[in-house]
Amino acid sequence: MTQPKLRRRPRELAFVAGALGVPLGVGSAVSALTGSRRAGLIAGGATLALAGALRWQLQRWFTDQPAYEVERRIGGLEIRRYAPRVEARTWIGASFEQALDQGFRRLAGYIFGGNADRQRVAMTAPVASREADTGAGRFVMFTMPPGKTLADLPRPDDPNVELREIPTRRIAVLRFRGRYTADQLETHTRRLRQLVADAGLVATGEPVFAGYDPPMTLPFLRRVEVWQELA
Repeated sequence: MTQPKLRRRPRELAFVAGALGVPLGVGSAVSALTGSRRAGLIAGGATLALAGALRWQLQRWFTDQPAYEVERRIGGLEIRRYAPRVEARTWIGASFEQALDQGFRRLAGYIFGGNADRQRVAMTAPVASREADTGAGRFVMFTMPPGKTLADLPRPDDPNVELREIPTRRIAVLRFRGRYTADQLETHTRRLRQLVADAGLVATGEPVFAGYDPPMTLPFLRRVEVWQELA
């Protein structure tokens, strides 16, 4: 069963309260300082627009993530233990950037109603991708929402989308910011492997890309990670 790392509801409520309260406060302050109600309305409106832009750029703050515990930190690595979860995945016979784009669209089709129940399944973060064991193409994965089991989830219409139970796993994580490109992935994957080896940890399987933000997020605000499962 997928368990949440960050629940979106408390953050959404806190943000809404702030997005309403702060513009009112700014507008009232400006109105009092200038003696102009119009100036207060403009200032309040500008603050509200800024809050909306911030919400748009920091969408991951309002998106559920799978649960994990941080066991320890070793240099630039974070060693996490992830709870069991359910993921939807699909295989794309293409390079990283093409696979990420095509795989995202295919999996989005499933969660936006392309399933036996015509049910919408909530989006979570991150979107993950790893090279297939054969070296041909890549898998792209979505984690299913908190509290969902295989029995709870509708069957995908697309036979290329499969649902899988993922057991508890220990993961070495390297975090960075930037664009979702093959060059970025290769650079940070090399560093991840070196850090894992230097720490005396035993890696298993292929490294995984994990992107937490949608493409419209500015690169310097994006949270990006590469994961390496540990034996």
